[in-house]
Amino acid sequence: MANSTHPTQDPNYLDDSDFDDRDSLASIETDDGEDHPPEKILTEITSKNGFTWYLIQWKDCPVIRSSWEGKEAFDTYKWLLEDWDKEKENQARGESTPLDVAAFNKKVLEVELAERQRRVLRRLRRTTISALRCALLGLYCLTSPVMSSTETSSSSSADADLICSTIDSTDCYPRLFQPTKDFQPIKEGQDIPPGLHVRMNIYSGEREARLNIPMEGEEVGESIEIFPEQQAMVIVEQPEEDLAYKESTIRHQVPDGPPAYEKVVPPPDNGDGEIGTFQTAMIVLGVEGRGLDSALDDLNELSHDIYYGVEIAKNGPVIEKLVCLTLGQGTEKFPADKQNRDKKAASILASAIQNNPKALEEVSKFSGLVMYPNCGAQLQEAKTRGKGNFVSVLRGRLGKEKEPQTLKAKINTISGLLKEPLIRKSFLENGGMELLLAIWLKKGEQWDVVRRKVAQTVTDNFLDEDLGAKLGIFPKLPLAEATLCETKGRMLEDGCWEHHVEGFLKREPDAEWARDFSKALGEQRKIFAPSIQDREL
Repeated sequence: MANSTHPTQDPNYLDDSDFDDRDSLASIETDDGEDHPPEKILTEITSKNGFTWYLIQWKDCPVIRSSWEGKEAFDTYKWLLEDWDKEKENQARGESTPLDVAAFNKKVLEVELAERQRRVLRRLRRTTISALRCALLGLYCLTSPVMSSTETSSSSSADADLICSTIDSTDCYPRLFQPTKDFQPIKEGQDIPPGLHVRMNIYSGEREARLNIPMEGEEVGESIEIFPEQQAMVIVEQPEEDLAYKESTIRHQVPDGPPAYEKVVPPPDNGDGEIGTFQTAMIVLGVEGRGLDSALDDLNELSHDIYYGVEIAKNGPVIEKLVCLTLGQGTEKFPADKQNRDKKAASILASAIQNNPKALEEVSKFSGLVMYPNCGAQLQEAKTRGKGNFVSVLRGRLGKEKEPQTLKAKINTISGLLKEPLIRKSFLENGGMELLLAIWLKKGEQWDVVRRKVAQTVTDNFLDEDLGAKLGIFPKLPLAEATLCETKGRMLEDGCWEHHVEGFLKREPDAEWARDFSKALGEQRKIFAPSIQDREL
């Protein structure tokens, strides 16, 4: 571990070398498509109730991207805790310097503010370029007019502006919310930097935010996730003395599930050209314009937002185009495997519908397009042979999949689509579970990350009711004999899942997630697909 000269233990190491203007927002706010296992523990904080948070530096990531995690994060990386114990001994002897947590938190905030400034400038540039692109294509653009240099200049400095009351000119506050370690009210019109802990105070009705760092007194298991700005809310718990008094009167008002999304409103127009960027990207994707790759990048960035996810899901031609690209079915002019287009398309689809019931409802209207897309002459010919569906096309090109992260993104898409009953039914009827097991059986350790995603997808959709799974659909047959599961032509059958998972566990005995997966499969099989012996008992 670190010694007295190790740079990551020196507070002065947290300088601007940890980030620069070349960082894209997508690599910061969204999954960059790469797995970054934990590399080392930098420091720890223990709350009053004894729960310990560890600051983890991730492999191939700068220190400034480190995050606070609970002890469960080390289930498969137990050596990290051993190395950390040695490091603490070194610190106690004065042989190495502890991390300055205050300096770390300050630098994190500075980076977040700088990233927000870069995002505003980038979207302004994209708005101008997108408008020119539309003009060259001869399309009617749904974006706002091209901004003049004066407008661009004034908009780019919006974060430094003040917002003043129209009634009292002395009542002014910064347009950009300035977070601290304490919760503060978010005033009307203020922009919120990404990565804050946002909640709603049920007494005042105000939104509040603070730095997203662990605080003393937080209970075991409390989440310190980074919430998307202006979307996620956390309800402030009532004071303890009020609970007993109000419990009996409000219990009957508590809903059984989350509220339905009756209407999804567009995000506020902050002058950054976001809505225009989205509309232009949708047009370019629909007509396969010259800016296709830029359009995919824009949609990949924006599809996480509930509103944009719904708008994508409402557009049948765009949904079909994304499905075709996900399946590797591009065109001669725009091949799907160029510029990671298949991966980007899969990520857009997954982001648009996951945790977005309204978007999933809209996609259900195009279930036929999703499962039987029109992706060119080759796929049309395959349809005549009964093989031109989502499952058969993806399975047919499984041998061509060379990049684990791309296949992982496609499984994410499948997981989201399986929440829709019509798509799920068609997926199963066309051999979808055989496809997932075939993916599991791809040879090579590099595919372990994909195997884990397969396990998660099957668990979420068929095995764990608490996660929204529909039970009784899979598995449906008794456990198969090992000899049958090693036979070519039979190894993908329903009863062979546990056999192949156990085979993986022989190679990776410490993979607790695989052990849990095998257990969940077995439990559901006993209930819904008992063996002949079990039935006799």
